[in-house]
Parts: sequence; C-alpha cells; structure tokens
Amino acid sequence: MCCANRLDKKIALVILEAYNRDVGTGVARVGSEVLKSIEASSNDLIELIGHRRTTAKLLQLYPHDEKKGIIRIDGLIRNNVGANIGDHIVIRKITSQRAEKVTVEAIHPIPEIDERYLADALDTIPVSTGDKIMVPYFGGHLTFQVVDTKPNSMVVIDQKTIFVITNPGSPSKMRAGIATMRVVKDFEGYPAKGCEPCHRRGSKERKSGPFISYIEISSIL
Repeated sequence: MCCANRLDKKIALVILEAYNRDVGTGVARVGSEVLKSIEASSNDLIELIGHRRTTAKLLQLYPHDEKKGIIRIDGLIRNNVGANIGDHIVIRKITSQRAEKVTVEAIHPIPEIDERYLADALDTIPVSTGDKIMVPYFGGHLTFQVVDTKPNSMVVIDQKTIFVITNPGSPSKMRAGIATMRVVKDFEGYPAKGCEPCHRRGSKERKSGPFISYIEISSIL
C-alpha cells in the first residue's frame, strides 16, 4: 500500500525548453523539491500527463533553475505529451520496466535497415505506445511511431530490445524519411564529408569549380 501511494503522488509543472545536452535523450529535468515531492530520484521513470500521456527519465535541474516550478523537456517529448512551452503538465513517478519488444511504424518511407540498429541507437530511451521517436541516421534521422510494446506499458529500451518495423516503404524513396542533405552552393562538385549518399555516387557526377562551401539540412518530421 505504501508503494502504491508513493506512485500516486503527482505535481503540476510549467514546461520550458530542454537544455541542449538533453535534446533527443528522453530526459525530463525537474527541481530537487519536485523530486522530494513525488519521492523520486534521478534516473527514475515518470509519466507526463497533458493532452496525451508519455514517459521520460528524470534528471535534476541545474542550480539556477531550482524552485521555479518548471520542467524542461525537448520538442519530441512535448509533441508526445501534447503540450507546448508555457503549458502546465502533471507528472508522477512510475515503475521502470525493460522493453522486451517494440513494434514501430515508419512515418515516411525508409531505406533497408537492420532492426538491431534501433535498439543500439535508442538505448536507455523510455517510450510508450503512440509516441513518436527519432533515430539518428547519416547526419539526419528516421522517424517512427510506437504502435506496440511488450510489456504493454511505459518501457525503457536497451540493446537487447527486439524491434519490429512495419510499413517500411520503398528503399528507393529513402530520402523522404531522413533529414535531407542538399548541396546549397557547389564549388567543385566534391561531396562534403558526412554526406554518405554523395560519396556513393563517386566521381562521375563531379563538376568543375571550387569546393562545396556548406550543406543545408532540411528535417522532415
């Protein structure tokens, strides 16, 4: 009964943007007084309740942000909870469970990919059914939606989690699913470092002139 009461403790907080270091890590930061209020510690799992529900891993705010009644979360978590910066959301501590299996649906057509890569790329990230997740891929990202988890609850991914990808689309349309790299100003035609699709084309498509100056990244969510 004691444990059940502890997990039922909730608190409402105002959303602010995540620290840069936390973007894409599934982290929510709160003050030490909030941790005490819900009887939680750093690295515990919480449920975030807004227009929707999602999950995140707790860390403590930096000292200058203490005692402000805020929670710092990134844009992906805000999207998953259905809230914006300045909104109030409710959080509560929940029991952490390992993700044995996660089924995801590709939001856009994606290239052929080994499902084991997702487990490596998302290691330690908490997810729940309905969440959107982004996986780093050649300087961009692939976007998926979680359609099922085993166990059927809020879970934490590790390197042993089995992933199943549905609706992968056509590999020939792979650019639609990743952050598209486009050469904005071509001075030699040599592909910029890190542009893997450009390197594969080799020298046949090189043009005359100076070197590439920069690359524009256009994210597709």
